[in-house]
Amino acid sequence: MNFIIRPVELKDARDINEIRTMDGVKENILGIISERVSQ
Repeated sequence: MNFIIRPVELKDARDINEIRTMDGVKENILGIISERVSQ
């Protein structure tokens, strides 16, 4: 299997939010420094 890792883009916001609200993820979300796409 090959994967391509790319920077986060604004179009990823909906999918990222879905991942953030999954059980097991939301308990550890405070460990993330920043959730901003751009500054």
